[in-house]
Amino acid sequence: MDGKKDQYYSEHRLKNNSGDYVWVMASGKATEWDENGKPLIITGIIMDLDEKKKSEIELINKEKDWKNLFDYVAAGIVITDYWTGKIIKVNPAVIKMFGADSEDDFIGRHLREFAPKMQPDGRNTRDVIRDATKSINENNNGKFELTYTKFNNEKIIFEIESTRTTYQEKMYL
Repeated sequence: MDGKKDQYYSEHRLKNNSGDYVWVMASGKATEWDENGKPLIITGIIMDLDEKKKSEIELINKEKDWKNLFDYVAAGIVITDYWTGKIIKVNPAVIKMFGADSEDDFIGRHLREFAPKMQPDGRNTRDVIRDATKSINENNNGKFELTYTKFNNEKIIFEIESTRTTYQEKMYL
């Protein structure tokens, strides 16, 4: 407290009576000052944040694990917005499979844009996707095969497994 503020808030680590370091939150307010404006009496609380901080650290580590899995797995992963069908994220394997330059080649687009209008078996691509989406809606997941066109116009067949999931109150495929 430097005379400019009469309140403080801090999260830091302290050594407890057992000799272990724990996370705490300290919050307080100056209630009396001397003639030079320096705090004489500070009233506040210290709260144990150790479990909360450990959970935050664990979540950060899980997010790093997910990112590593997403970035380094050989299988292509495409995440789309459930309601719009627009691509939100692709992993490097998808970029490589399609011969694209970067993730930007996919973001905001629909996967059907990368497929011919008709599949080799004569079915319309939109119909195949509609049927797959119906299965996903009924079962929360679906498995189907689609032919796509790579960026060099070469055809490639993908076996697709799709799962509907919710993350932070948004639905994705």
